[in-house]
Amino acid sequence: MSERTPPRVLALMLCFLGLFVLVGTGLLLYGRRQLNLARAAESWPTVEAVIVSSELVVEDDTVSEDETVETYGADIVFTYTIDGVSYRSGRVSFGSYRSSDIGHAYAIIERYPVGATVAAHYDPADPSSAVLEPGYAAGITLFFVVGGLFAGAGSILFIMTVVSEVRSG
Repeated sequence: MSERTPPRVLALMLCFLGLFVLVGTGLLLYGRRQLNLARAAESWPTVEAVIVSSELVVEDDTVSEDETVETYGADIVFTYTIDGVSYRSGRVSFGSYRSSDIGHAYAIIERYPVGATVAAHYDPADPSSAVLEPGYAAGITLFFVVGGLFAGAGSILFIMTVVSEVRSG
């Protein structure tokens, strides 16, 4: 017969695993919201917008104590007017992401040079919400993958810990 885990250690383990489940569930819910908005934006009305800023963003992400990796993104800002009210947005797509591939960022910057006139899709219920590229974007998948891994692994380990404790006495 195996020994029981001390109550304090067991409580900490279950809290940690519960936190994994909560973080995973939060990521899944956020991903679902982004997916729903991306799909809804496909039917939003369009308005003429002007690109006012189109820049490369470079960030250093720490991978380990000794290593950092540069990631690249496109910071695109556009303005548009609806019913005489001016708005400003920076959303290219739902699920936009930074990448270690600088070409990904440059491709977005090239599509949206400063001064270009483009079509922006805006939410008729909230005109301050607009996007240049409606519909599904690959970045949304990341929320589902990471969220599913966290929620799934946390749930399985939580259940295994409880079952193990029940069996040990």
